[in-house]
Amino acid sequence: MEKIPQIHPKTGISQDYFNEYVVIIMLFNNNKIDQVVKIIKDSHIKTYEQRFPPSKYIHDYDEKIKKKVEALDEFAKIINRDFSSEENFNRERFKEIVNEVCRIIYGEERKIFQ
Repeated sequence: MEKIPQIHPKTGISQDYFNEYVVIIMLFNNNKIDQVVKIIKDSHIKTYEQRFPPSKYIHDYDEKIKKKVEALDEFAKIINRDFSSEENFNRERFKEIVNEVCRIIYGEERKIFQ
């Protein structure tokens, strides 16, 4: 079994997990909502547990990190559920969720959208 890669020293969460969001953030920033929706529909944002399955990675979380992982998993589920069609795509809510994911992974000092 492997250790989960790139653990942020302050948050205890893998910085590698942010890669789940990188492509859709770039497309969103280029106003390509149709492509964001397509990726979400076709590929889905993986939960933290899906990206780092317990069958392959050591999960030695304390309660604080476990709550962060649960929050990240919930945000992935919300993105997959609520942003899989252009008609329902709420840009402000999308930015809020991505900022919150970023905060959980990197700590208070980091935001993607202002």
